[in-house]
Amino acid sequence: MKLTNTIIASSLLCLALPVAHAQAGIIQNGGFETIQGTQATNCTSNPGVFHYSACQAENWTGTYQITNGTGGFVVPPSNPNGGNVLILQTYFNAPSSFATQTFYAPVSGEYDLTFYTANRSYGVEQTLFVSINNSVVGSYNAIPSAWTPESVSFYANAGQNTVAFAGLNSATGDATNYVDGVSISAAPEPGIFALLGIGLVGLGLIHRKVQQ
Repeated sequence: MKLTNTIIASSLLCLALPVAHAQAGIIQNGGFETIQGTQATNCTSNPGVFHYSACQAENWTGTYQITNGTGGFVVPPSNPNGGNVLILQTYFNAPSSFATQTFYAPVSGEYDLTFYTANRSYGVEQTLFVSINNSVVGSYNAIPSAWTPESVSFYANAGQNTVAFAGLNSATGDATNYVDGVSISAAPEPGIFALLGIGLVGLGLIHRKVQQ
């Protein structure tokens, strides 16, 4: 009986560790739904397009716009995240558009960044650059009028880090990228899978013992 209790405790611990390690919710307001409190009233006068001069999404800084798809910007259909989306619009004579957030990594290690992106159906194509701590980790040319899920892995030290989305300044005209559903989570390590396997084996032995 004592041995069985020990196996149960060890198995549950091995199964719990991977869950504790894979922490989600590192990015705040990744759907751009919450507007900064002091600026929220400025957005109600133009619910379709929220210009950065009027309001910004909480936890995000930069030169960007927000839309809910009912105003001047036509959001590609079937937005998988729904609600507001981030707009990165650049012109031939305007600086690049960007949005950045400081996030906290609980431990040093590999992390996965996931998001959705799309290009506007008209105008020129815009390249979207994604950076972690000012280092580019990925560049994307989204499909016009269609949402594409993207993901990239990166290493981060424990503590404060930054993620940034930036549209390349277009030399030929007006370009726009949409971003939504931004999320960062800890990437499972090989050792985590080993612990998970040990836990499952332990539970299997318990089940076999009970049947006998």
